[in-house]
Amino acid sequence: MRVKAIRTVRKAKYPTHAQIVQNSRLANLTPRNWRANPHVLAALSIIGVAASVCMARQTEPLGGKIVAPDLLNEWVALRIIRDEAKKVGLRLVHKGRHITVQVPSKDGKSKVDKQYCLDETDPKSGISIDFLSYQDAEKLYGSKLQKTPSAAANEIRKSIKNKKVMIVAESPDESSEVQAKKLKKDLREFFKWLKAQGVI
Repeated sequence: MRVKAIRTVRKAKYPTHAQIVQNSRLANLTPRNWRANPHVLAALSIIGVAASVCMARQTEPLGGKIVAPDLLNEWVALRIIRDEAKKVGLRLVHKGRHITVQVPSKDGKSKVDKQYCLDETDPKSGISIDFLSYQDAEKLYGSKLQKTPSAAANEIRKSIKNKKVMIVAESPDESSEVQAKKLKKDLREFFKWLKAQGVI
């Protein structure tokens, strides 16, 4: 057996930030506790390859197929929010603002105040945008109430009554592609309204 030297080696290629935002499936399996850490988020473009491989795998127990759900990943949603905000001159800061939200007490007989940290805030204008996930809803309302992100978002809007705050809820009923397009459209309409009000 002869040993031959390798003349050329292909370098590993990883998806760029733009590619991950365009194809949100690459980041769909990111653990939720990673998404809350801005230092980890900076390295997620590299992890995207591993996530895409996991998404492609399927198992077939008892003749049925199990495929990972195609949901809009929180990290991708926040990147879309930052990119769209940047287009209108907003510089969003991660976890920069706390608000007080009224939630039901443990016995359900009254309301109590609870602190909630919004995902992104522009310090200059005071505009905040939050992507409310299932984990966020559970932290606010507890597992017993089983509040969906959509229901929790509506409760928060009623509680704070702040027109400079936009709450976006995670949805299990739409694909990541549909949710991403809808998010961009909603953000543009929100910024358009803020401009009309003279806020930005």
